[in-house]
Amino acid sequence: MTDITTGAAPAPKIGRRLVDLAIEYNFIVIFLIVVAVAAVLSPNFLTPINIANLFQQAAVTGVVAIGMTFVILTGNIDLSVGSVTALCGMLVAV
Repeated sequence: MTDITTGAAPAPKIGRRLVDLAIEYNFIVIFLIVVAVAAVLSPNFLTPINIANLFQQAAVTGVVAIGMTFVILTGNIDLSVGSVTALCGMLVAV
């Protein structure tokens, strides 16, 4: 539908724009909801020590993901990365 006087489409309503943004960025919305629920349920969740701990735990996965990104961009697929990561974790734990 276009406006007869200007030929432009009418601007969508604010509620509709928010729904479109929520659909487009659904992972971010879900992440923010999970963080909000965790912050309400645990007063220690948003402390600097806990946030640093979360980053330390995610560092290994982040490094592997960056390496896999380069492997996939070059057109190769290497499924052994997860197995090697698990083996290294097991060897360090032993």
